[in-house]
Amino acid sequence: MKTANTVKNVIRHILEYYFVQICGYEGNDLHKIVLEQNKPLFVDEVEGQKANYDRYNLASSMLTYMNDGPAVISDGFNYIDDGSDVEQCKKVFELIFTAMHQEQHYKMMMGIED
Repeated sequence: MKTANTVKNVIRHILEYYFVQICGYEGNDLHKIVLEQNKPLFVDEVEGQKANYDRYNLASSMLTYMNDGPAVISDGFNYIDDGSDVEQCKKVFELIFTAMHQEQHYKMMMGIED
């Protein structure tokens, strides 16, 4: 997958299917667990510099996008369609599984062996 839009759409399907349909989480619960309880995973803080919220904002947009579906027209308020890097999307996707203590499932999906 080469474009961020394609990657984000696949990620949306996986997050929605796995965490909502299979595991039974509500969108608000996911937001709390991922973004509030695990904020340090997503925010890069370097002493003496302004914190980098890029991964945090991308995770927030992915979780919001998950609830919207592909047919919704973006107003750009919660997420930017072309504003993401594919590799960063993949990393944030992995971090969401880490935040949810589902690393094993992530590794299985991605074909990663220990």
